[in-house]
Amino acid sequence: IVATGTPALFDVPAWIAFATAGSDDGADALKMNHVDVLADQLAIGDFRIPQTRVVVDPVDGGDHIRLSGDGAQGDITLQRGADSHVQAQFAQLHLHRVPAPTDGKAGNKAGGKVGGKFGDSGAPDADDEDAASEPPHQPGSWPTVEFSCEHLYAGDADLGRLTFTTARIDGGQHVTEFGIHGGLLEAGGDGSWQRIAGRSSAALNLQLDTREVGTVLQGFGYAQTLSGKKGHFEAQLKWPADSHGVTLAMAQGKVHIDVDSGALKAVEPGAGRILGLLNLYALPRRLLLNFSDVTNKGLGFDTLRGDFVLGGGDARTDNLDIRAPSVKLEVRGRIGLAARDYDEHITVNPQGVSTGVTVGAALLGGPAGAAIALIAQQLFDKPLDRLTQFSYRVTGSWDNPEISRGDHPPEAKPDAGSTDKPPPPPAAKPSGDAHD
Repeated sequence: IVATGTPALFDVPAWIAFATAGSDDGADALKMNHVDVLADQLAIGDFRIPQTRVVVDPVDGGDHIRLSGDGAQGDITLQRGADSHVQAQFAQLHLHRVPAPTDGKAGNKAGGKVGGKFGDSGAPDADDEDAASEPPHQPGSWPTVEFSCEHLYAGDADLGRLTFTTARIDGGQHVTEFGIHGGLLEAGGDGSWQRIAGRSSAALNLQLDTREVGTVLQGFGYAQTLSGKKGHFEAQLKWPADSHGVTLAMAQGKVHIDVDSGALKAVEPGAGRILGLLNLYALPRRLLLNFSDVTNKGLGFDTLRGDFVLGGGDARTDNLDIRAPSVKLEVRGRIGLAARDYDEHITVNPQGVSTGVTVGAALLGGPAGAAIALIAQQLFDKPLDRLTQFSYRVTGSWDNPEISRGDHPPEAKPDAGSTDKPPPPPAAKPSGDAHD
């Protein structure tokens, strides 16, 4: 079999499956002998690689693949057999994620399915429902990987030099080396993925630093709900053995977020994919009225720090704090990563309260002052000039959150499938407390 042509879209996984389907059927089986195509786009799952020429030729015991063009420049050697192995060296590789539909419908479709994409409120693949019925992955049958790329691009973001190496373990593979350095990302970590006796399990440890949080999010196809000049993220996650396979939304473990000098941006539902732990688009406008830190670009902050405990498809926090020059937000409660919903308690504290500045002083001003005073009177049952802090309860779906008066944090519950119990929620502060 020889394949040539100029396809608009070249589905890489499908062609690999076709080319290797008859490799173990004996000497008389039809085999892919040569490929030379110039594709407008290479498709790998949700990602596209711009115009690239792909040339594949057999070599002893495997295949040699050369990619050249706008999207990729590199060489891959695939060694077949019991100890199958992939060695790849790229000068550059450009990945572009497929845009999510903007009608919000697909995001709702995925919302009720446990095992949807982790924290992704945009649309899944068009054939996502069919993919859910496919058998779980068998990492023990995959080739080991030795991959390096001098310049890895996600969208327009130059992430840096990527190195990635795996080794075989019982029923799966272990990541022996992972690092990204020299670009917008500094990242490192390790992990494993196994399927033994019909049950899959996995583990992941990851550290990531970036000086352009919003650019990196945009590069991976997410709406820029968060920007920051400095961001640090850590994750220690595991997936206990499960017959249904490994699904990102069902991870257990901890995630730490630390961002400096940034902004939370108000992105309307359906505007694109929104990373679940950062799905805070409701905060800037719908909660903060007209604090001076809220502008057309969202809520500007000095620091955003907190920890999430993941389990049972949820992410819970009891210490997510957002500090801006004139206001501090305390976020406590649950974000549903599988159900895509909220149950959060958010306390708003104007900075400088201890010096006599009340919420009323922070909110009043401009033509909206009278309306804000009326809202405060009705919502909190207290004159605006006597408020020193106020709280909201956020519930409902990501696409249509409900915001109401909330005097008490949501009840903390142990994570499903986890032996770790989250700390109890902090006691509600007296309404007259003038200190943080």
